[in-house]
Amino acid sequence: MPLNVLKRYNQLLDIVSMNEFQRKQSLQRVFDRDITNNPNFKFQTKQINPTPAEGQDSMERLFTHLTTVITDKTTNRRAFDMARSVRLHWIKHHI
Repeated sequence: MPLNVLKRYNQLLDIVSMNEFQRKQSLQRVFDRDITNNPNFKFQTKQINPTPAEGQDSMERLFTHLTTVITDKTTNRRAFDMARSVRLHWIKHHI
């Protein structure tokens, strides 16, 4: 699990063999390292702040958006998406 924090751009995160709890914990560490706890996470010198939603933490909402996909558009139900999640650490490089 801690090895995912050491992964660099163009490598995929190793989360296939993890259960749901371990997977979320590992992805959360990568997300916190690259986005939440990174004061240099800026786009063209402007700090990136996710849009807040009523009753939901904006960083948690962003994490959910980056690791899940909408499965039902009428209810906005989301499900885990492996293809998005294994590339979570690429965001820092692209921004």
